Order: sequence, then structure tokens, then C-alpha cells
Amino acid sequence: MRKTADWIGLWLFKKSYIQEKDIGQISFALEVVINNFVTFSTIALIGFITKNIFYTLLFLFVFIGFRTIRDQYHADTFLKCYTQTIGLYLFCISISHFSSSNYQPLMAVVVTTINVLMLFIYEGRIKGDVRFLLNDKFIINYLMLCLICYLLVLKSIPDIALFLSLLEFMIAVTSITFIDRYD
Repeated sequence: MRKTADWIGLWLFKKSYIQEKDIGQISFALEVVINNFVTFSTIALIGFITKNIFYTLLFLFVFIGFRTIRDQYHADTFLKCYTQTIGLYLFCISISHFSSSNYQPLMAVVVTTINVLMLFIYEGRIKGDVRFLLNDKFIINYLMLCLICYLLVLKSIPDIALFLSLLEFMIAVTSITFIDRYD
């Protein structure tokens, strides 16, 4: 990916679309765009092939939304990022689809409760400043998604609740547990 982005950056410079000093920044931006395009195109393709369009759109909406708000953990290479993101998608799809429908409500409630409890762990790491939690868009959206998961279970839609709670759990693991790594 980096070589392709560098090649495009040099081509843009040779065509006088950018200045030489901007090649590095443009190449980096192109690399990010190409990486995201490849990753999300793969997810969309898998969703289309497996006829999971709704879950795919839900995954992209929640994943991109949370990554936009709290963009802390990054894999070292494109391949690691790609495999982690695709793996997260496949994990959420497979657990929510292949788990017994008898256990889905319980699993959704347990995972959502763990998600809520993770906030207490996070709150302890920031030395008890609850005002920080209330002003954090990530935390507010995180709690709203937990509430939505509980409501989906009450409305007898446990497969979507389980899918969302698993996705939220994995996002929390990378966003909350790695907070000290980048602060």
C-alpha cells in the first residue's frame, strides 16, 4: 500500500498538482484512504456474498462511528489492521448468527453488562474524575449503545443485540484498555 501511495504522490508531483514538500503528506493520506477502501470493500463484499447486508451496514456504521470519536489504537501494519478488522467483523457475525437462539438473549445481556462494567475499570484509570466521563463523546455513545442493546433484548431482537454488544466489547477493548499507550 505504501509503495502505491508513494507512486501516486510522485505522479501528482510530476504532473504539478502538488508541491515537492507535500509528497510525504499526500502519500500518507492516500495510504490511509487506500487501506480503508480495501478493508471496507472486503467487508462489504463478504456481507453481500453471505447476504448479511443489514449486519454489514450496522457494523460499518458503529465501527466507523466509534473509530472517528476515539481513534487511539492502531495496528503496526496494514496487514495487521486488515486482519483485525475483518476478524472482528467475522467474529461478530458468526457468534450472533451461529449461537443458539435460546442463549442469544442471555449472551447479549451478559456481554452488554460486561461492557458497562468496563466503564468502571476505565473510570478507575482516570482517577475518579466522573466529569471527564460525562464530557467524553465516546463514553456517552458507548453507554447509549449499551442501552440500545438492553432494549433490543427486551424487544425480543437478541441477535442484533448480541451482534452490537460483541462489536462494542471489542471496540472497548482496543479503545479503553490501550488508553495509556497513546496518552
